[in-house]
Amino acid sequence: MSSTDFQEDPWGRRWCHAPRYNDRLRPANLRLFRRSQKSADEPAAGGILCMIVAAFLFAAGASMARLASAELNTFALVFWTNLFGFLIMCIWCAVQPPRDGIATKRLGLHLLRSIFTYSALLTYFYAIAVMPFANAVVLQSLGPVFGTPPRKAVLR
Repeated sequence: MSSTDFQEDPWGRRWCHAPRYNDRLRPANLRLFRRSQKSADEPAAGGILCMIVAAFLFAAGASMARLASAELNTFALVFWTNLFGFLIMCIWCAVQPPRDGIATKRLGLHLLRSIFTYSALLTYFYAIAVMPFANAVVLQSLGPVFGTPPRKAVLR
């Protein structure tokens, strides 16, 4: 048997599976395998750090929105939030411009996304202003649970 297995599916396509390892790995192969495992774990640490920083920034933004909602209307709060986000993106694109420029073939979908983002921010900032802070943050954190469609059960 070769180190690579091919299997045909019901439609006649051939799929290549990963090589199968036998129980007796040579020490040189084992050393290479461990090195690849170590390098595979290194990006996870950077991803975890990014997730922690993102959660902190999101909590700080929600706290700022709660404080600002005492003085500002919800619509004004969303406007200023989006304006400062737009200015930050403009500065970022001016400092480090994209290679291919800023162009899109789906302007309508970008417009639809901006409408959904605006309405999501509007409802979130309104919830932060009206509801107890902890309840609003917990409901916002449950968004992926309600927004993700259920998977169909695959029977094998």
